[in-house]
Amino acid sequence: MRGRGAEFETVLGLLDGTQQGQGRALLVEGEPGTGKSLLLARAGEEAGRRRFRVVAAEADELSPAPSLDGLDELVSADSVLVTVDNVQWADLATTQALRSMPRLLASYPLSWILALGTSSDGGPAELLFGLLENDGAARISLGPLDHEAQVALIGDVLGAVPDQTLIELAADAAGNPLVLAEAFGGLRDEHAIVVRDGHASLAPAQMSSAPVTGRIETLARDRLKGLSAHARRFVATASILGGSFRLEDVGEMLSESPGALLVALDEALSAYLLVVRADGLAFRHEFVRQAVAQMLAEPVQQALHWQYGRMLLARGGSAVPAAHHLLRGARPGDAEALAGLDRAVAEIAPFAPQVAVGLATVALMTSGRPRPAWWPKA
Repeated sequence: MRGRGAEFETVLGLLDGTQQGQGRALLVEGEPGTGKSLLLARAGEEAGRRRFRVVAAEADELSPAPSLDGLDELVSADSVLVTVDNVQWADLATTQALRSMPRLLASYPLSWILALGTSSDGGPAELLFGLLENDGAARISLGPLDHEAQVALIGDVLGAVPDQTLIELAADAAGNPLVLAEAFGGLRDEHAIVVRDGHASLAPAQMSSAPVTGRIETLARDRLKGLSAHARRFVATASILGGSFRLEDVGEMLSESPGALLVALDEALSAYLLVVRADGLAFRHEFVRQAVAQMLAEPVQQALHWQYGRMLLARGGSAVPAAHHLLRGARPGDAEALAGLDRAVAEIAPFAPQVAVGLATVALMTSGRPRPAWWPKA
């Protein structure tokens, strides 16, 4: 369990206390893919090794309290560990049972580990965790992996030491173990990784940008499938704007007020697609954003980039932020978009001449125009 050593030590402490007759509860929370289920599985394996009776369940598979009523018989002869995953899906009756059972059986060698997928709306499961914590339960949050653990996990997936380019690419997963594993496992499976002498790098054909792999696209589809049609349009449009964006920009793209988008936004937050930041909104994982954008047909992507680029130009100020979108969406003969590209090149040229020439080259290829006056003379 890369990067979860401290959390597993907490589990070991819980099992030690249980063997001494001190039943306790441990609460584990985190977004999808942070390793909650794996931690519960490892806890069950360790408890089994210590000859515990282990009861493992998914919250949505539990019936209300009767399915848990037999625990008092189990603990009469053995230490018992009960693990319940995905408590956020539990119905009210199950939540009430989970609230009462630890208290009723506190005098037995019985411990509980409950795992909760955090979300923006809280709900009964979050209330349950708060009450149990007030009663003395320990609570741990599984956050993003640190840099060292990310590098180690990539090495595990690829079977080789990743180079600096791959390490930098890992930032697009924001430290989420599942997203990291799916992203780099997909690159490996689709032959986008070259391994030589125990070191891994992107294949030469992928050096400009890593592809969106099928495994990441599947993960993105899983996040999208529970959304309403309106929320899917909201997320798809936002994916074109970039990793971070403003709610009012999506509203302008969709001809809707920010207020009209609040329900769609709440859906996207609850699906772990987006996160709220001090300066606006952002996709949790750049890998997923790219996959969402790629699901759109190419003409649709082009049209949305064109719309957003023109929108940015119309606001005045620097043309540089619009340049990427104008390049993706400019059509032959689109004088306004091409004029915006000219402005962006002129702004960039004094401090990044190579970037400016590259931008100008693409613009000329797109437009078929003769070279402009600012083009470098041979």
